[in-house]
Amino acid sequence: MKKILVLVLCVYILFGCKSTPKNEAQVEVGVTNTSDTTNVASTDTDIAISNITFGDISWIAEQISPSFWPSELKNDSTLFVTFHMPVSQDIPLSTVKTIFISSPKDMWLLEKQDINHILEMDSKDKKLVLKRLQCANGKIPLGEWTIEVTFTDDTVVSKNVTINGMQNESSTETNTSSQNNDKKEIQYLTPVASGKNTVACLTIPVIKSVTRDAETLEIHFSVNDKRIKNGYFWFDVPGEKYYRDSGSMIDASGTPVNGCRNFSTDGKDCTYILRKDAENSSWFSKIVAAYFVVADVNRVQSPWEERIRSVSEKAEIK
Repeated sequence: MKKILVLVLCVYILFGCKSTPKNEAQVEVGVTNTSDTTNVASTDTDIAISNITFGDISWIAEQISPSFWPSELKNDSTLFVTFHMPVSQDIPLSTVKTIFISSPKDMWLLEKQDINHILEMDSKDKKLVLKRLQCANGKIPLGEWTIEVTFTDDTVVSKNVTINGMQNESSTETNTSSQNNDKKEIQYLTPVASGKNTVACLTIPVIKSVTRDAETLEIHFSVNDKRIKNGYFWFDVPGEKYYRDSGSMIDASGTPVNGCRNFSTDGKDCTYILRKDAENSSWFSKIVAAYFVVADVNRVQSPWEERIRSVSEKAEIK
């Protein structure tokens, strides 16, 4: 019998869409700056939910470093899942009554006091975003999940989504007990593979050093996981809602771009240089920290298909 977990999630990191980029192929759905804790929920309830259409849900699973989270991580779990559901028009968060999430292993019930902390309406891309659901026991069950949203007018929207990826890295041994001979054991995405039916998430990258002067920011970093296809930086600029995104480190052919001097997935030292120019002059000198993010796809080749990623420890920039 599945265990019901009622999670009170005080989440300050918001998922959303980046500001309009110069090159749309080099960015994807991003995160708001953790320095910004403004509640942007709408309170308008004059809307007929039954007239709204809901699209198929997509997901992102990520492993984050503790320094990226604005508060202490519950149970030391560093694995989170975010869900994006396209909608035909804006939905005021005040019309959402409950959210029920069921995974192959666990269940969550989010009620009114939780919803404004973990749910966002992305008005630009017309998506209802369930932001960073912390996974119990530090692992993400792979397989079919169900997300059920109940609105204040008692409209219920239920969607299924399959969380997968990298299962070929795991064991698929079946349960050999006499009562479950034909039932496969649940597979999990975990920080580190620790036995059968576990799949290691992408290794967290390392920012080794940061130096800056009035015109240049130079970062040395390393990536040590052959499954990683690309990486990029999130820059923390106080007062701005969204992190500034460096763009992909390599292009579709594997050539370093956007200030990246070299990119390797075997642990070697890599270098990224951001120079002050007309496009970044308004925020370049305000950067106070950086995070390095690695992804399971090359964002230049597949900018909207990133599903698994890991986020480095915070690197303060003085």
